[in-house]
This record gives sequence, C-alpha cells and structure tokens, in this order.
Amino acid sequence: MNQRLRLLLFVAALCALASGLLAGLARLGFDLPAATLAGQHGPLMICGLFGTLISLERAVAMGQSWPYCAPGFSAVGVIALLAGLPTDIVALPFIAAAGVLSLASLVLCQRQPVLHLATLALAALMWLLGNLLWLKAGAPAAVSAWLAFLVLTIAGERLELSRFLPTPASAHRMFAVLAVLLAIGAMISTPLFALALMALVAWLLRHDIVRRTLRQEGLPRYIAVCLASGYAWLLVSALLMLCGAFRPELPLRDASLHALLLGFVFSMVFGHAPIVLPAVARLRLPYHPVLYLPLVLLQLSLAVRLLAGVLDDFSLRQQAGLVNAGALAVFALTVVSLLLRASRQRKTSR
Repeated sequence: MNQRLRLLLFVAALCALASGLLAGLARLGFDLPAATLAGQHGPLMICGLFGTLISLERAVAMGQSWPYCAPGFSAVGVIALLAGLPTDIVALPFIAAAGVLSLASLVLCQRQPVLHLATLALAALMWLLGNLLWLKAGAPAAVSAWLAFLVLTIAGERLELSRFLPTPASAHRMFAVLAVLLAIGAMISTPLFALALMALVAWLLRHDIVRRTLRQEGLPRYIAVCLASGYAWLLVSALLMLCGAFRPELPLRDASLHALLLGFVFSMVFGHAPIVLPAVARLRLPYHPVLYLPLVLLQLSLAVRLLAGVLDDFSLRQQAGLVNAGALAVFALTVVSLLLRASRQRKTSR
C-alpha cells in the first residue's frame, strides 16, 4: 500500500487528537473555538484517534489492500465529526470501520489461531459493539465497550511482545478467561469489569517483559517506565470503578475515566511510539532522555486531576486538564523534533 496513503490516514488520526484535546478543554469550561465539539470529545479520541491508528496498524500487519478500508472509514468519521453532523450519520462510518477491523482481525486469527490474535479480534468486536450502542443510545452508553476495546487491544499487543518468555500454559488459559470476563463485564456489570481489570494488571505485572526491561538502560527502560506507569493507573481506575465512582453523577467519574484513558492508554502510547511509528509510518523514532519530560508531566497532572476529583474542586480539575493536554502536545512536539533531528543526521552522513 502506498506510503502516502498511510501518512494521510495517520494525519487524520492526528487531526482527531488535536480536535479531541480542544474539545476536552472546552468540556472543562475553557473558551475555545472547539466549544461546539465539546460533546464529541470521547468519540474523537477513542474512535477518531485510536480507532484509526489501531485499524491502520492492523492493515499494515496484514499486508493487503482491503483492510485499509477500516482506517479509511474511520478517517471519514473524523471528517463527519469535525463537520458537526448528527450522531446517526457520524456513527455509521465508524461502525463500518469497526466491522472491517473485526473481519480483518478474525481473518488473521483464522490464519494463525493464537491467543494474542484472538484477544485483538475480541477487542475489535467490542469497538463494533460500542459504536452500535453509540448510534442507538448515545456516547455514554458506549463508554464501557470502548474502554474494553482499548484495554484488550493493548493487552493483546503486550501478550504478543511477551510471547518469547517462558509463560506456562495455565497462565495463557487465565489470560483468556480474564479477557472474556472483561468483555462480559463491559456489557453487563461495572464491578465485574473492574475486577477483571485488576486481575489483568496482576497478570501483566507477573508475565509481561516489563519486569526485566526496567533494569536495562536507554530505550528499553523508558518503555518499561511507561508501561509500569500505565499499569498503575489502570489499577487506580479499576479501584475507583469498584468503589462506585464510575456512576455518571459522581465527581470521581472523571478521575476513573481519565486514569484509564490518559494514565493507562497514553502511557502505553508514549511507550509504544518507538515501536509503532516504524511499523505504521516507516519513521524511526530515536531514543532521547527528553522523552521522559512529557511522561512526567502527564503523570503529575493526572495525579492532581485525581486529587481534584477527591476534593470535588472543579477549578483544580480545569488546571490539571490543561496540563494533561499540554503533556500530550509536548510529547507530539518532542516526537516531531526527534524525527526531524534524525532526518537531518541521515542527510549529513550521506
């Protein structure tokens, strides 16, 4: 598939990220031009950003043309969201994207019936379910399924990257049970969902390669720190859910949601960027210690946001949210600057 098309789809995901961050700040009360998109913050980030990126990564892995329809449909959905079209229109391209991603994931699983591919297929089906719920009942009804989509995708990818470790068959069976329970919990029971998340964190801490790479230097340690931070935030989110904080009317719902979406998911994004960028965009991201700066900003601002939820202090939550967005922007600028620096060095060495 043409690299230019991959880059265009990647740009669509970045547009969803930028507009999603502005929409999130507008939801927090900041006076921004994106105020009309405030209600689309979740769909922009989960479907527009991650749906596009995950679909694109899966299409690249398959090496065929038809799976690119998934990120293509998702990019159309991003345009529809930015155009302010109603939900019954906007949700349709994302449903199509999730359907193609589910089919592609099932085809991969049929070709190679292994646990990590089955987990990725289950994740894609949860995205499809979430999008259907979004169409039928609005974004709040889709949140749990969308969260399961992201958690299962990341867990499946971590399982794949750790497949060369000596993991016993009983551990793989336990992982499969936890993945199914997590999906069921997302559909019918928040406490079950939270317990499955907690058990999954315990499984990953026990069997993920992160325990070994934390003792290394350079890029392996940076990735391990990102992953360990993400697992800690996933545990925090699950504990808050188990305490009932996930109910929409409670002030701690924001902390529970963003501990997972910002703390877990974006810590994983920070850590996986040096792996994903070469595979998806054919761009090699060199390691530099400056990558720790946005990671630390994200962790500290998210801790303040959690404190704001405990104190029910909306003003403090506003400021923490602003720094959250700033941390993601700093990460994006850091990645771009490192890529440009590496490009200049390659040209100089020729």
